[in-house]
Amino acid sequence: VHCSYCSTFSSATTISKRWRRQRRRTRRVVANAASAREKSDDERTNRIIIIEEILNASTPERTLGIQEEEEEDEAKRRVRARKAFSNRVKLIHPDVCEDERSAEATEKCVRAYAWLLNREEEFAREDTNKNTNNVYGSVFVNEILCVGASNCPSYSNCTVTAREYFRVNPKTKAARFERSEKSNPLNAATEAEIYAVHLAVEQCPRRCVHWLDEKQTQACEEEIQKAIDGIELIDDTALRLEYMISAFTAENRLLERELRAAENRRERNGAASGTDNASWWK
Repeated sequence: VHCSYCSTFSSATTISKRWRRQRRRTRRVVANAASAREKSDDERTNRIIIIEEILNASTPERTLGIQEEEEEDEAKRRVRARKAFSNRVKLIHPDVCEDERSAEATEKCVRAYAWLLNREEEFAREDTNKNTNNVYGSVFVNEILCVGASNCPSYSNCTVTAREYFRVNPKTKAARFERSEKSNPLNAATEAEIYAVHLAVEQCPRRCVHWLDEKQTQACEEEIQKAIDGIELIDDTALRLEYMISAFTAENRLLERELRAAENRRERNGAASGTDNASWWK
């Protein structure tokens, strides 16, 4: 038999096998094309549903399809928002979606993602201000200038005025601010206790009690511990502490002014924008 494909003479059995292989190949191509059409129709329907959800969403979380979860840190929230934004844009971007509303839906997703990132940054700044930028977070007593708890009058003695937070250092016989195992013991203090600490700071006759934050207090305590252990001379430590306290005090004053200005700006803008998320979309 003359083969029409290769122009050679072949047996009838060989030609029959070739025709069967060709029919199977054609059937697979047709089946794959039908499956691709069904998949394309499903994706098109899915894109339409997602676009409608985005355009009807009232919050940034619903726009990106994010479900609120409690007790989640900032890093996890940022990663979850980035993944949700990426998944949305891959489906509804005008380059891959032919729907007329895809451009508007994409713009809404972009604004929602930007709003969530800005909110996380504000939360991080507030946490930083609360934890590390608290200029009234701790107290340092310059034990070199202190005349001693036994020589200080009772009306200006910090160990009497605020006995919950000051004690007598047995090595120097001077007053020392009691630092508990907590990161910031003054956070758990009542208004009366905080007022007593303020009195102790302001009524010190030698001006040796200062408001500092936790890191600054720790740095000053490390310097004074060198003098107590005899590693450095007392006069050198006194000069260094005087310089450090002056620099820390000036820094805290500037920081306190900036924090108050930022709080005033938030209060002024609060009436216009509020805490809701209605202004993130037109």
